[in-house]
Amino acid sequence: MHEYPMCYEPTALRPAYPWGMPDSITDAAHTKSLATSFITDSITPQRHSRNIWQNPQNTVDIFLEDARSRRRIIAKKVTTGFRFIRGGKTIGGLDSGITTLVSHQALRASRRPQVMRHYFAASDVPCLPADTYHVSQFTVAQRNLPTGDMPVVVRPASPRVRSGATTTLVQRENFTDAWETAAQACHALKPLERFIEIQEYRQGLQLRIYVVGEEAVAALVRIPFHVVGDGLLTIRELVENELQEWRKCNYLSRREPTLPDVITRLGSIPDDVPLPGEVRLESQVSDFGRGEGISIDVTDQLDAELAELAVDTMWAFPGLAATAVDILAPSLENSSDAVVVGIDPTADLGEFLYPTFGRSRRVTLRILDHMIATARR
Repeated sequence: MHEYPMCYEPTALRPAYPWGMPDSITDAAHTKSLATSFITDSITPQRHSRNIWQNPQNTVDIFLEDARSRRRIIAKKVTTGFRFIRGGKTIGGLDSGITTLVSHQALRASRRPQVMRHYFAASDVPCLPADTYHVSQFTVAQRNLPTGDMPVVVRPASPRVRSGATTTLVQRENFTDAWETAAQACHALKPLERFIEIQEYRQGLQLRIYVVGEEAVAALVRIPFHVVGDGLLTIRELVENELQEWRKCNYLSRREPTLPDVITRLGSIPDDVPLPGEVRLESQVSDFGRGEGISIDVTDQLDAELAELAVDTMWAFPGLAATAVDILAPSLENSSDAVVVGIDPTADLGEFLYPTFGRSRRVTLRILDHMIATARR
């Protein structure tokens, strides 16, 4: 088979584990991790204080309601989008969930991880090392795998593919299976768009920070689907109970996974009984693109330097004034060794308005206020 040229010259993935090598790199679901600690310390104590959202709106509807009801903005329909008018003057617009605060250049870069990393490098933004290969380049990719026991994450490079990422850590012995899974997930793409990303694995809290202008206006920690043992219930029973909690919240129920899929991703035996307090995570592979799991608002706890890193990341892209920034960090209070995973100018703003735990944040208002302020200049 013809081997397409790589998007860029691969560089050696750094064997760096600033927050500690996992106890077991063959079974991520049972590994003691930063996410596990966060669940134990921050989520379990308030597990019975979940937010229940009954009538969640999508991003476009949130924008339209806030524009009309809260900022006296007229939203005029124009083909597939809306033009925002205030005081007789156009201040901005919205099309398919993308605002006029997102340049075409930034949007194109955000859709290609390998290009996005070049923008990071040009602005000295720390990011996870990764290489990108066409699906036909299995031999080349396998040859360039890191030596030793350093695990990697294998996933489709295109953000349009919502499956195909490994949920356990990949080493040489299971690389072929992970590659075939990712390649199969790319099948619906055009042949020249079927690329697979191989990224260094690091532990860390999955932070999604939304930046508008020069300010980080909201922040979430994303936690994968998980259960906490009580010493009595089986994995199957714990998962069934958790899914029942999801069904109470219409925002979560729209993304509810199936029972068999969850048990498979947990990597657990259905009849296994976890110890009291034992956390079983669906995955410790950071896959922001899937957007599954629960979220907790941490805006008020966010370290100032992490907020600054998010702002610097947004400014790495010309013409970008509003976007979600995804960061892996060792903690909310420590920005050292934090790395940027990517940006998402098309982020679901409902995630900030409807967190599973914590305060609701109307990011759309901050975006509209920025449009109003810019129009006055």
